[in-house]
Amino acid sequence: MAFKKILCAVDFSDDSIEALNRAVDLARQSGSARLFILHALEAQPVFSQYLPPEGLGELTVDLQEKAHEAMEKLVEQFRARLKDVNFKTQISSGRGFEEILENANVWGADLIVVGSHGSAGLDQVVLGSTTGRVLERAPCSVLIVRRNP
Repeated sequence: MAFKKILCAVDFSDDSIEALNRAVDLARQSGSARLFILHALEAQPVFSQYLPPEGLGELTVDLQEKAHEAMEKLVEQFRARLKDVNFKTQISSGRGFEEILENANVWGADLIVVGSHGSAGLDQVVLGSTTGRVLERAPCSVLIVRRNP
């Protein structure tokens, strides 16, 4: 089965980089697949109780800038491999699994590629993993990529 629209979620962890490697391979194999590289910038509501509103705004801008810089660096790292691949990147704000699922629906993805483990925060320990939630609710096939030890 050739996939035409591949959404790859990245959080810049080693596992998500390996997932991107696999997604690029699949897009290249198909020849005409489009690749959507998504990073969800998860807001941490606990900050609001410790920072004044203007401090929270500055922190949010700083986090967005760092995410954009990380995405640019990632694309540059993959520049040679992405040659001749129709791709786009996006950074969205919200809970990781919700952003992945929403974007997969809106974009009409026929495959979601995610790493088996990402940069886990306390919420993932308590609430469950982003990957698990995507797998449970995805509107299409999901490829979970495990990094070789």
